[in-house]
Amino acid sequence: TESMKDLAVVEEFDPKKEWRKLGDLIRFTSGLRNKPTLPIVVEDAAKVVEPRGYKVPANYKHVCVEIDLPVGFRRLRSAMLSSDSSFHTAEVLENKLGYSKVIMEPWDKHDNHIGHPTLSEEINQTDFLGAMRKCQYLMPKSGIVKSNTAYEEHYIAEYNDYSFIVRKITRNPDVPYGRSFECHVQTVFTNLGCNQSRMVASVEAKFLGRPPMVAWQIRNGMYSGVTDFFVAKGEIICEHALNETNHSRSIEESIHEEWDADTVS
Repeated sequence: TESMKDLAVVEEFDPKKEWRKLGDLIRFTSGLRNKPTLPIVVEDAAKVVEPRGYKVPANYKHVCVEIDLPVGFRRLRSAMLSSDSSFHTAEVLENKLGYSKVIMEPWDKHDNHIGHPTLSEEINQTDFLGAMRKCQYLMPKSGIVKSNTAYEEHYIAEYNDYSFIVRKITRNPDVPYGRSFECHVQTVFTNLGCNQSRMVASVEAKFLGRPPMVAWQIRNGMYSGVTDFFVAKGEIICEHALNETNHSRSIEESIHEEWDADTVS
């Protein structure tokens, strides 16, 4: 599952190995010309300056993926958040990950405006903060974990033309020990300008009461499963994005730069 991949996982999880895997999967994606299902937003071609006073939010306990994507910020935000877009449900959850019986509810407020590239002057983006929607889907059997339904709650924690943040809580009550923990994920998307965005995903396990003896296995399985999810998500985003600029370096190079910088620090 996304929140707990397999209780049989015993190796210490290495996220940088997964980042390399993502680089291998989608390197040189600037040359891809597959399925242009993400509508282009002309404003995404402009350069962007980080707003004064902007603070990068703290990641959750474990960073899964940190990657630059060759797709414009507003274009990506629309695909991820707009209820008019089927990209997240159909392309990511169903086609890429093989989930079924997907139900994505509308946002509980401002559903007609969240994710839209342009807004009228009377709409204040800060009103979107705290908006929540629910999602559920049936996940196929994986390892010793039988087919089960995952239940998610998505919350908008930040929303402006430089960054948007989605925090997600996933529950899998039908997996082993599933009623004893929750999977908390934070995804930060940043506008890099020139039709590029950055995605940083982090995760932590929240145990409801006293953690079971297999808590470390649950954590490792969760970290691995969530990272696999974002590897797949990054790949499908790139497959569906027509890059409007000459992206001079590969995704693999970008990942390795992040990895090298982290190693030095």
